[in-house]
Amino acid sequence: MLDYIKFEIKNTDLIKRIWSHSDLVYKSEHSFVNKNTGEIRTVDNRQYVNLILSKHPNKLEVSGSLHKLFNNGLHNANDFTVNDCINTLENLVSRFGLVPDDCYINNLEFGVNFETPGNVSEVVKWLRFHNKNQFIKYPDLAECYFAGTSYFGVKAYNKTLNYPEYAQPNLMRFEGKTRQSKYLLSKGIETLSDLLKPTTYSVLLKVLLSEWNNVLIFDKRTKKGKRFCNTDFWLEILENNHRNTFVNTKKKYYKMLGEKGLQNLIYKRISDKLDQLKICAVSTISATGTLAHTELQTAPISPKALVQFPPIVKMESNTPNQRETVRLCEVTKLNISMQKKGSEFICSAGLKYYSETEPETYQRLKEKYLTFDKWGLGLPDQFYYIAHNVRNKFFNEIHNRKKFEQRNYPKQQLQFNFN
Repeated sequence: MLDYIKFEIKNTDLIKRIWSHSDLVYKSEHSFVNKNTGEIRTVDNRQYVNLILSKHPNKLEVSGSLHKLFNNGLHNANDFTVNDCINTLENLVSRFGLVPDDCYINNLEFGVNFETPGNVSEVVKWLRFHNKNQFIKYPDLAECYFAGTSYFGVKAYNKTLNYPEYAQPNLMRFEGKTRQSKYLLSKGIETLSDLLKPTTYSVLLKVLLSEWNNVLIFDKRTKKGKRFCNTDFWLEILENNHRNTFVNTKKKYYKMLGEKGLQNLIYKRISDKLDQLKICAVSTISATGTLAHTELQTAPISPKALVQFPPIVKMESNTPNQRETVRLCEVTKLNISMQKKGSEFICSAGLKYYSETEPETYQRLKEKYLTFDKWGLGLPDQFYYIAHNVRNKFFNEIHNRKKFEQRNYPKQQLQFNFN
């Protein structure tokens, strides 16, 4: 589902805490001249697995593939379910003590891997337009094509060629690529908090299907509509500036191809795969810690594709580890030893445990940390909002006090220390 992400943090206290984390590894640094002031500024870069953290004078930027992070930085060729996305982000938040509401998203890629009806190398080369923007060769990847604007675009490429040791044969990836936060805001996505909501993914799933419907792809497997399989034919329509001719001609071409047309077949495969990704239990963890796919997979996975989960995203056990020192949630003071090491607050795994083993405890948490209008939601959504409100209770008390002091006791004001 999610892949590349770039978000920024301007909370100075949060930046200091993240930057001093022992898991960060030095990567590089570079200097540049501010064109407005002439100042020389330095950007320091550190790395965590495959994520790059860039410290600017006034902000911290975090970028990289969440899907690759899920696979210990190795690849993004397997399925990455909605539940996997949320778990990966929750673990990242927990490990570095991130405040999701303070992590503002600038760029996001979201997409789906699926098996093509035919040779994937040929299929991606038959892509011609997205809306009225022509697909162009993407410079960083072989057999990869992009179409779009400075606002939003789509990318499609041969995933099997990209990661032959992990990907299934004839695997294609189709994804949306945002270039401005303005687009994300139009979809209700502003901070990491929004990507922790299951409902956000319903919006992104619909976007992918809608954007594939905006794609013009030639179907060279058949002789039907041969005259339409000419790029100059479509460019001429655009150059003549006929407002609706392009769209109407595309509809005519697809109607001629019928249900077995390539665009329609791919639409169905994308739709089927997205339905699988919506199910929280599509992928599970085996006893050996490797990725084990359920019967929902449409094709068997090669043994080469079974990868070890990194510690940050290894899914939590459903029972506390008795050999481990009992760990308590900073807010609720409940035992969270069933969650991954380093957890400071109760999260979805802990809430799932209490809902199944101690329903009375879960009910008390629900009454205290879940607003009444959300009681009718399914359990996964309840877990999200309860965990979110627990974290907010901790961090809001700190931030509210600091904001009070900044508002009422400015630095330039004369102050007395009576200690």
